[in-house]
Amino acid sequence: MMTEKSGFPIRWEMLTQKELQAIIEMFNSLDKGMDFSLLDIKRSWVALVLKWRGVSIKNTIDDMLLIDGIAKELDWLIYYDNENKTANINYDCIECLVPRFHGLAGPENYGYDLTFGEYRKLLVIFNEISQGSNVGAYMDMLAGTLYRKYDKKLKRRVAFNPDYDYTRNAKRMPGWLKYYAYLWFGAFCQYLMTSPFIIDGNEINFSAIFTSPDSKNTVPENFIGMNSILFSVAESHVFGTVTDVDNTQLFRILMKLVDDKNRSDELKKSMKL
Repeated sequence: MMTEKSGFPIRWEMLTQKELQAIIEMFNSLDKGMDFSLLDIKRSWVALVLKWRGVSIKNTIDDMLLIDGIAKELDWLIYYDNENKTANINYDCIECLVPRFHGLAGPENYGYDLTFGEYRKLLVIFNEISQGSNVGAYMDMLAGTLYRKYDKKLKRRVAFNPDYDYTRNAKRMPGWLKYYAYLWFGAFCQYLMTSPFIIDGNEINFSAIFTSPDSKNTVPENFIGMNSILFSVAESHVFGTVTDVDNTQLFRILMKLVDDKNRSDELKKSMKL
């Protein structure tokens, strides 16, 4: 069994950019009609990672058994969905594993620099991709929006502009990075609706604002209406106009919603008393 002490990665955060690129490119080869099985891809990737990490691999039975054994423990990385009969990359990391690429900068770890307006736009694009609508064009839009020009003075990517055509950025990006942007945003959305974030030293879970009290599903089939949030928060004048709300950090908006819910819950409890 592989462990963290073994030196071989056992979770996404431990991958180098080269290892990340390799598994995405190998995974995408499945869609190109190449005669590879999922296990073949896992074995090939394991052999590459061992080589890159300084492990001498020869065509001996022991080495082949080592590679095969590690490959069979990689469901955390890539797996086969028996129900849907599809292979899937099991990406669940919201650290940005490719922070910079040829003058472009990706989102901060955990999405802390996303604005509400940026998230709203990305969510619309992501849903279009999930529905199979003009996938190539929307993948360019999503990747180009997430990876923007790096501002050397501010030491971060330039601010989001809703009127800019971010598909231009995608022209500078290889296919594997575009797909990574899609994986990262999908993982971020999933985490946002299910797991806690540490903000200002406090653990905050936003899952309650994405589900109704009587909902049995953690992630609702129809995602929360972001336009409704935009207008309701703008009406409170806490952050300013609709445009101001869109330019506000996503987590500040979500914390406002959590605070509103907490106040509402406390009011309901007091009324029952």
